Amino acid sequence: MKVAICDDDPALAEHVNDLLVQYDSTLFETFTYYGSKKLIQQIDTEKFDCYILDIEMDILMVWN
Repeated sequence: MKVAICDDDPALAEHVNDLLVQYDSTLFETFTYYGSKKLIQQIDTEKFDCYILDIEMDILMVWN
């Protein structure tokens, strides 16, 4: 399962990634983003099964 993780707090994003990998590293293929710009750019080329998104992000992280 391809999972996109997007959070402007790198420590939190990495923690979520680690939880998924520890649960079952063969089940999840994770892609971690620290701002939405790169995720938005790749959304047409990468097809994700699940998105784990930060609800509140600094406006600079959203558009930079």
